[in-house]
Amino acid sequence: MLETADEMLQRRQAGEPRIVTSLGLVACGSHGLRSARLKLNGELLIGRHESCEISLPDPTLSRYHARFTHGAGGVVVEDLGSRHGTWVDGKRVERAELGVGASVRLADVVVAVTLDMSSGTQAFAASPALVPELLCLSPAMREVRALLHRVAESDLPVLICGETGTGKELAAREVHRASPRRNGPLRVLNCGAIPHNLIESTLFGHERGAFTGAERARPSIFEEANAGTLFLDEVGELPLTAQAALLRVLESRKLTRVGSNREIDVDLRIVSATHRDLHAMAARGEFRADILHRLCVIAIDIPPLRSRREEIAQLARHFLTQERNAVEIDPRALSVLEAYDWPGNVRELRNVVARAAVLAEGPCITEAELASALGSRHRDPLRHEAAPISSASELLSSRETLRVRLEAVEREAVFRALEQTGGNQRRAAQLLGIPLRTIERRLQTWRQTVGRPA
Repeated sequence: MLETADEMLQRRQAGEPRIVTSLGLVACGSHGLRSARLKLNGELLIGRHESCEISLPDPTLSRYHARFTHGAGGVVVEDLGSRHGTWVDGKRVERAELGVGASVRLADVVVAVTLDMSSGTQAFAASPALVPELLCLSPAMREVRALLHRVAESDLPVLICGETGTGKELAAREVHRASPRRNGPLRVLNCGAIPHNLIESTLFGHERGAFTGAERARPSIFEEANAGTLFLDEVGELPLTAQAALLRVLESRKLTRVGSNREIDVDLRIVSATHRDLHAMAARGEFRADILHRLCVIAIDIPPLRSRREEIAQLARHFLTQERNAVEIDPRALSVLEAYDWPGNVRELRNVVARAAVLAEGPCITEAELASALGSRHRDPLRHEAAPISSASELLSSRETLRVRLEAVEREAVFRALEQTGGNQRRAAQLLGIPLRTIERRLQTWRQTVGRPA
């Protein structure tokens, strides 16, 4: 019989000797990252209560969520009757053994077993697959994640539907990581970003000399995903000709490279995603019904952010922990985020938070700064547009008008680049082809010249 949390707490209060060892645990969740050593013949608790060796204020954790002790080849985790469960490989467990390098999920917190605890952050970051990507902070999203893990055990095709920015690719990665194919490759193909003249070559690969410019053979995306998972993002953007060719691969699990007569066998799972209504497209003849039926064996809908507003504040705080500059957010400013409808969903929220963190004048993001970061839906003195100019002669006759217009274009370009790179100034500078110092000077100038909105 497992020891209850109350019995365990009474025993621990009596005091027990502890012996140091090199094993350790690193926990990462939406409220940050914590690490601690696991001591030989001792135990380590993770939960919300401050008496736990690893204490995180994550609302999905129980006060005493799980206990970790030494095992033969690593550690043993025991669930202490938690509300949201302890999960290993997509399955809820009461007790499980974990080897070094393995991970376990306590609700929305991922815990990794490591040998080197000299730097918990580096030890955890060394295994990117252990970082929780799909944050599920509401009942609706926890139901989505539970469904993802249930379907992951099979090999059936999955179609993930949802608006742009809801996290469809993260959901696909969750399916792969929880599936028996987790040790195989995961390949992502954005169907809406393939040039029309390269669709066939990208999907099916080509042999050397198959066409002008084919200087060497190239494997297909299906071959690259062999024994793993292929994620077809925005599958609704595939033209009908490519859909017909894709259908044959789905049916026969065989393909032929461009310029070859040899058939290649592939063994993989297909996960697709779209923001379009594929059934309506099929009814209009814009998407093949036969391929839809093969892709949509299991359909999963990701709800938009506006329907789960209880997540907004927690997501915003989580995104702030990923910024290089240590800033916080004024609790009163969260009302600005929670009142917004977020047509771009979680991706838009992440970009807004990143931009607000970059432009914050102090250690705490204010309500006015958040409203500014939201752009045209709120008054934003940094992104106002210059007055329209009716003719070329008027433009040439007014140096001041030209200067204002150029500054507006420059601001728009900088902010768009920062949004695309998640607020990373160095990457934004590379994207724009300008020195990093130029962006830093511009942001400094704009902070000084901006007036507070009334």
